[in-house]
Amino acid sequence: MALVMFLPALALSAVTNLDLILCILLIGTLSALYSAIGGIEGVIWTDFAQTAFLVGAMVLSFVLIMTRLDGGVGEFVAFASLHEKFRMAEFSSDVSRDVFWVVLVGSLFSQIIPYLSDQSFTQRYATTQDLKRCSRAIMTNGFLAMINTLMFLLVGTALFVYYQKQPAALEGLPGNDAILPFFIARELPAGVAGVVVAGIFAAAQSALSTALNSTATVLVTDFFQRLGRPRSDLFWLRTARFLTLALGILAIGLAIVLALVGIESAFDTYQRIIGLTASGLCGLFLLGMLSRRANTAGAVIGIMASILCLYWVQSYTSLHVYLYAMVGIVVCAGTGYLASWVFPGQKQVPASPLISGGNSPSS
Repeated sequence: MALVMFLPALALSAVTNLDLILCILLIGTLSALYSAIGGIEGVIWTDFAQTAFLVGAMVLSFVLIMTRLDGGVGEFVAFASLHEKFRMAEFSSDVSRDVFWVVLVGSLFSQIIPYLSDQSFTQRYATTQDLKRCSRAIMTNGFLAMINTLMFLLVGTALFVYYQKQPAALEGLPGNDAILPFFIARELPAGVAGVVVAGIFAAAQSALSTALNSTATVLVTDFFQRLGRPRSDLFWLRTARFLTLALGILAIGLAIVLALVGIESAFDTYQRIIGLTASGLCGLFLLGMLSRRANTAGAVIGIMASILCLYWVQSYTSLHVYLYAMVGIVVCAGTGYLASWVFPGQKQVPASPLISGGNSPSS
């Protein structure tokens, strides 16, 4: 959540000349407030509006970049092709570079993590009416994600062409992560710049509000309700809202730390953190779903082995950051399965009908 907050704050600061920490406070406070008030329904509807707004803003940015090039789309395609920006893949066995198989395998495992084990995704699954609609929502999201990725890559390539043609215009760029807001602030008309910045701001709120709401829900349902004494639904609702605000404050504080410390690449930092933590969690989910042998001892050993192995990989090898997720998932599930044989636990609960091929009673 802190990284999600930090990046758009960087964009907002570059465009408006507002202090970076003030931008973090604005984004974090607004997201925490409407997440606490609106709950999951408020989050979903604002996410829908914000996503549509962001996609429109990025399309508008690409069109405007094309109009700034003397030769338009033709010049863009020719120059980008000359610099191999449209080359789809590079085939090599080097695991330290983003070659074809590294990106393919790494992206596959990275995408498994949120769809399988991210509470914000799971919570959205639970809002659908039945399994059929849930599957349709997942497929639609995957299809749109591919289109959106292509669009953002095109915008990035367009920025490359634009600044290669006008290198002097890059003077004053604070860092690579700020290239898009830098272009917006310097090159686009004031009204259009406002629309695009609002789109970036909206995307941040979308991701942040989902994370706040789902994390608060996990804390209430999986910890407080299980460990505490019975309370009314109203009490737990108020508790969840309080936790949403508290988590928002914590995320704001961590984002400010990132701003003060400074990071070379927010994307790489995000991949390292996700690989170190979330990949083990995903491996734990796979272990529980695919094996009847899995037990508590195996799960604990598996996730600890995943964290230690990833720490070693990040510290002492040149393995590409894209492959961290694969390492974490495979080590956790594999070690956990083997440890469950070595340390047998209680009698295993039979696999659910959904996992074993039948129909889930709830669906």
